[in-house]
Amino acid sequence: VSTITVTVASQNYEDVTVSVVITLTDKITVEEKADAKVAVAGNLVYGQSLAELEFVDNIVFVEAGKDVEVPGVLSWDMEGNDVLDVGSHEVNWRFVPNDTARYKELTGMLTITVEKAPIVADRVQITLDTIERPYPNMPLPGTVDVASDLRYSISISWDPADEKAGYNTVYTAKAYLTAEPNYTFAEDISLEDWEVVSNTGAVLVVKRTFEATDKACIVAIDSFGCWELEKLYENTEDIIALLPDTILVYTEIEPDG
Repeated sequence: VSTITVTVASQNYEDVTVSVVITLTDKITVEEKADAKVAVAGNLVYGQSLAELEFVDNIVFVEAGKDVEVPGVLSWDMEGNDVLDVGSHEVNWRFVPNDTARYKELTGMLTITVEKAPIVADRVQITLDTIERPYPNMPLPGTVDVASDLRYSISISWDPADEKAGYNTVYTAKAYLTAEPNYTFAEDISLEDWEVVSNTGAVLVVKRTFEATDKACIVAIDSFGCWELEKLYENTEDIIALLPDTILVYTEIEPDG
């Protein structure tokens, strides 16, 4: 409590002295109600902003030490980027009473969880479709180029483990897909033409067995180097009767060579 004395002077009247008593009071402190404290309705998925994480409906603020409810607005108090990485985070909240002249603002901290964003089947199929059925002399790739927005990488192993595809050989490709840290492969992922071997979320392993590569074709030419036969045969029995006396046989050429 303070008292201020004020003198009012006037040209035609006597001075008047007035005493003004000023009483200063603190704003009322606000607190969370014991059984209705600040909490959230769930978790965030990576890529969502903090603003998308809703508070539960039954949060109540009261005058400190009393059961007098204080209405106001509760919001997140965070500067800068509000898209958080996967994991647990301590974030600040702020409660602003409707009557800011009477009540103090209240701030607090809450631990929230950000879950990994799922990678679904149609996103994976885009890149697996680029793995071709091997053909003779085709280099067997060990990796696949993946667009950066797909959020995973691919490495491949082949069985048999040849650098180039051979003739009349059945190849099985096993693809190892590794998700980026903030992403996970969906638990129920299923891919057309590919069998899921294992799925840890971080690493998805799938395999595919292709039809056998083409057989080597036999083409006969005579000793003058002229084409004697126009037809390509897949086995020697079919061609023996048509062979000239002197031939050269090429077994590692393309069928259209």
